Amino acid sequence: MQILSELAVEEPESPAILAVLGDVCWEMRLLDEAATVFKRAIALAPKLEAVSLGLFHCLWDSGKREEALDEAKRFMSVADSDDYRKIAKEINEKLG
Repeated sequence: MQILSELAVEEPESPAILAVLGDVCWEMRLLDEAATVFKRAIALAPKLEAVSLGLFHCLWDSGKREEALDEAKRFMSVADSDDYRKIAKEINEKLG
């Protein structure tokens, strides 16, 4: 994580580095840190589905369900996602 954090400082405009750093934070269950990094990556590349999904899951698992759903809506407004359609279907099935 430290090496990726240093790379993110050296290459602050690289969504790829930020995406990997976010994923590492996710794997370490550092959900707030991961969400922050994923948000930075999204600001640079709003159509990167994996980053958006990473943010969605960090927020969802942190109990920030409304923010997670807002991210899903944001992504679906700029790109298509089979994964988000599946997630929406699962949520709808649980609610109704």
